[in-house]
Amino acid sequence: SNVSILNKELSVTGLEGEIQFNSLDPLETNGTQTIWFESLQASDVELKDGNFSFQILPDGTFLINEGNAILYDGMIGLMESSFNLYGEQMRINTTIKEMDGQKIVDFIEGLEVEVNGSFSGRIPFTKQEGKWDFEDGYLQLDPSSNAKLKYKSNGFLTNGIKEGSAEYKRMKMTELALEDLKLESLRISFEVDGDKRQILGAIR
Repeated sequence: SNVSILNKELSVTGLEGEIQFNSLDPLETNGTQTIWFESLQASDVELKDGNFSFQILPDGTFLINEGNAILYDGMIGLMESSFNLYGEQMRINTTIKEMDGQKIVDFIEGLEVEVNGSFSGRIPFTKQEGKWDFEDGYLQLDPSSNAKLKYKSNGFLTNGIKEGSAEYKRMKMTELALEDLKLESLRISFEVDGDKRQILGAIR
């Protein structure tokens, strides 16, 4: 079939595929099914030329075996993800490959950064009892001789530090460097240790 689904938050066009069911009550597919779409628009984000393979189990579990689509000139994917059709529990294992760094930055409201380079990585997300969380993952800059970062902190890093002190001088140098920095590597790590959550950045 080739259909279009529209509502206030989501539209899907060019949807193709055949879905076989073992049962409609309870809902259960006949093993793994695969569908394709030309465009999936969610608010201001558009995925293009996508596909995903999935399976619905009798208990309402929706298993996504694999999914891929074009986003921000790169690829976004889902691997071994799942949610329940009748509950809020969810696990989304997101993968990113060669995605335009500037388009990622522009999506984050209030972040005034210029990035020349693409990013790849993996970030798993979970939702339990209505709360979103992340698991161990990372984003890293793909190797490139032209990778650059420009960030005008407007005194953010030196704010509250005594002017003239060693710490002030060190942070001031960091601010100046970030205004036009040639990147060898940049990695953002998402780390989980029990109840402790950290997002760490390493730049060179």
